[in-house]
Amino acid sequence: MQLNQLQQILTLENYSSISEAARRLYISQPALSATLNDFESEIGVILFKRTRAGIQLTAEGRVILESIRKILKEVNFIENYARQPEAYTGEISLVVGYSFEFLYPPIIHFFKEQFPQAVLKPLYDVPPNIASGVNQGLIDFAIATVYNPDGTISQDLSDKAYQGLTVRKLREIQTIAILHRDNPLAQRPSLNLSDLSDEQLILGRQFDIHYFTALKRFSKYPIQNINRSTIYDLLDRNYGVFIDATPLPLDQYQAILAKYAIKPLYNDILPQADAYFHWPAYLIYKSHPPTHLHQAFLDNLERIFDHYKLFID
Repeated sequence: MQLNQLQQILTLENYSSISEAARRLYISQPALSATLNDFESEIGVILFKRTRAGIQLTAEGRVILESIRKILKEVNFIENYARQPEAYTGEISLVVGYSFEFLYPPIIHFFKEQFPQAVLKPLYDVPPNIASGVNQGLIDFAIATVYNPDGTISQDLSDKAYQGLTVRKLREIQTIAILHRDNPLAQRPSLNLSDLSDEQLILGRQFDIHYFTALKRFSKYPIQNINRSTIYDLLDRNYGVFIDATPLPLDQYQAILAKYAIKPLYNDILPQADAYFHWPAYLIYKSHPPTHLHQAFLDNLERIFDHYKLFID
């Protein structure tokens, strides 16, 4: 069992056939088939079911591939840790959705510490076509929700645009209400949207114009597109309720904003806005990082994600 054998087998997860994966790896299809067959014989487990339509990961294979991913991750970390920080040069372009902005401080910290000669380029506006941006090299890593051309939230990234990319599903983003602890609503374990009809609402930037318009039908005029320092200043004066969204468990988010009351928020009156109360998010990047800097960045990024328990796969 060799590392290159494990890397080749892991690549198969992202393709519907062995021939497709072989082309990506620049090896022959028979050679990759032989690697897979030898590995399955060695461990006594079938990783992929072969059909006329291609290959399909088995339940046992999913468990084995997750172990392979962890092994390669640790090997890469050891190799990259041994490199001198000055050896890393180049640029990393990073897209981070609004609900994941809490990741910026730890990301910037490790980047400056470990890659002093490299450049981190944050892209603050999520582009409409993330897959195209990653495939063209305009985006190296995206941590975001993906939208369809019609503006709806995409629930499935299995189409051809994402073949050749690694797509890892993250914890579902949930909508929350943040308010002053002296607000009477702070005593409740959770809140419904109808509970806020007499409150001044402050919307996070991740909520689009459709959600904004829907809220105007039953509440005081919502406030949108103001920076977080202004939002917290309003909350400190017990003015309004901030509607935000986060992938973090509420106890973790509460630890970040300890001075405020944070409550899960449920939709009981706006069915047309239901998609904005819980939705998926992903980490997206090229399956084969193009440089040592990209691989080292990914290793550190995954460690941060593990710390916050953001991965669900």
